Amino acid sequence: NLLFHEESKQLLCRLFRPLLLESYNVEALVETARALGNLSRHADARRCMASLRLDEILVILLDHDDRDLVFYSCGALVNLAADSECIPRLAGSTPAVQKLAKLLGDAPC
Repeated sequence: NLLFHEESKQLLCRLFRPLLLESYNVEALVETARALGNLSRHADARRCMASLRLDEILVILLDHDDRDLVFYSCGALVNLAADSECIPRLAGSTPAVQKLAKLLGDAPC
């Protein structure tokens, strides 16, 4: 399994970054966000994601029109926020809290 090796997780994070930044293919964005949600369960991957600023990209994707993409981006961000090392960056350097609050406010009852 690729996720048992730290080098593999770092490589995946590095390969996913251009996909998130340059892809206009919504399905590719959704699958990349989903994979990052799985990767973000691992502390070393969360550190790598933060160093590559993938957390900022995931926050930007919260504004996307595709609900699946928003859902998987939220999942990855929740995993990042569960890490005490990632919280200051998410809360201070990104509008993650505001965007998540808006999403909750916009959710149907």
